Amino acid sequence: MWSDTPLTFGEKNAQTLINQYIKTRSKDDLYLDSLHVTSLPDNLTVGGDLGLARTSIFSLPKNLTVKRDLNLAGTFVSSLPNDLTVGGNLLLHFTPLANEFKEKNYTQDQLKQMFPKIQGKIRF
Repeated sequence: MWSDTPLTFGEKNAQTLINQYIKTRSKDDLYLDSLHVTSLPDNLTVGGDLGLARTSIFSLPKNLTVKRDLNLAGTFVSSLPNDLTVGGNLLLHFTPLANEFKEKNYTQDQLKQMFPKIQGKIRF
């Protein structure tokens, strides 16, 4: 029998993973790649990598901290919040933001000045 729930399987699975990660206060990686993720909670800290590649996310939450790499490849993200902190690399391949950076011919040095809380390289 089909459920009338408003969440798809992918949405429920992603939300379950996020809630479990927060509840257990995990310090590990959080991979949500290819799941139907449209948002993340404010003040989320990920102790390792955060994988959001090929998700339906358009924007990042307030005060997001990722201790290692943040992968946004293939998402709809078109801007980064000022309070975003990334301890590793930021991967932006195939995003509107990557297209903007390419069009404006930004160098890594320029991007570092624009986003000082990103410790690694900004790859696009």
